[in-house]
Amino acid sequence: MPIRSCPCRRPNSESLNAVVAVLRKVTAAPFGNIRVDPAVTMTQLQRAAKEQDTLVIGYLDAAGVATQRVVSPITVKGGQLVAFDSASGRLRDFAIHRITSVVSATGR
Repeated sequence: MPIRSCPCRRPNSESLNAVVAVLRKVTAAPFGNIRVDPAVTMTQLQRAAKEQDTLVIGYLDAAGVATQRVVSPITVKGGQLVAFDSASGRLRDFAIHRITSVVSATGR
């Protein structure tokens, strides 16, 4: 299978400052038993994929470890978000039921 790269542009300093601001906001938010409305999450993810927006998502991995990921959604279907994950530098699948928060990194 060929390796696919992100179809995204390199972020400018304004975008990076926005990401830092969002990360600070998300970092200050409490973890725990926060539940998000799946319908709202789906709408946010689909909109971000359509508008090529970058998001910061809260995510629980298979071991239940909470992380925050900066992602660029590509598509949403079958209970999965396919997105470019900036931390790993590759496309990843995220199970939507494990997403705990969604915040635009660009303020859209």
